Amino acid sequence: MEFEGGEVMLVNLFFFTITISKRKYSSDEIEKAYEMNKIESHIERSKSKQFEQMKFL
Repeated sequence: MEFEGGEVMLVNLFFFTITISKRKYSSDEIEKAYEMNKIESHIERSKSKQFEQMKFL
């Protein structure tokens, strides 16, 4: 199953939200998780773009 960048971000955001709702996190932990989510989403978008570009080679 192949996800587009936006779909991956929504899936990541869903699990991020569920994780946050299960226990009380400090604001530092929440900020770190948010930053990691942004990084992971960026990596997934980059991989998707690379894959699309390789199809044309």
